[in-house]
Amino acid sequence: MKRGSHALPPNMHAKVLDFVTYESHWEWHDEQILLPNWSQIEEAIRRLDQFHYPFLHLWPTLDGTHHQLTEDCEWLTLIGGNGEYWFAATIGGRWQNHFINPSGGGEQVQLWSSDQGFAAPDKEVCRDVDVVLNAVRYYAEHGGYDPAIQWIGDEANGPRPVVVTTPCPYCGKPLRSARARQCRHCLTDWHDPSHLQTLGPA
Repeated sequence: MKRGSHALPPNMHAKVLDFVTYESHWEWHDEQILLPNWSQIEEAIRRLDQFHYPFLHLWPTLDGTHHQLTEDCEWLTLIGGNGEYWFAATIGGRWQNHFINPSGGGEQVQLWSSDQGFAAPDKEVCRDVDVVLNAVRYYAEHGGYDPAIQWIGDEANGPRPVVVTTPCPYCGKPLRSARARQCRHCLTDWHDPSHLQTLGPA
């Protein structure tokens, strides 16, 4: 589903807000807001709840062929809700630089509880929604990493391996992760390979 806004500031960098809604543990649909304004982005952030609304993406282009979480596309992603968030961005070839809390630990924190889920080390989890809002707004308006917070990525960890997004075995488009068992593009669900399902009209 796509919606549009006419309140885009002239210098707004983010051109598409992309998020999903889970009706149940496995059933979901995706939505896009084209040319979002900040109020729409903030509303989507505050709505995140780890289950029904587990994540969102911002893209700097309307061209859907560049809406891929790969090292050669630009994007910002935010996962979590309920006061716990993980966010990262790939900008200018700097692969998946993410927020870091130096005082955090290494224990895993569950941030997405529906579908295949997602967890991250405590040191990568932000528990201050104002920090999250400021970081996302900085990217949405300026297209860069918020200099007010600490990010970690290639510069701190050394070169990272090239990540090839796993393709859907039915339509060939990229899955969200190698563990995914349903495709957001063709809506095929193969959690039970002997009983394929189509979750809705593609």
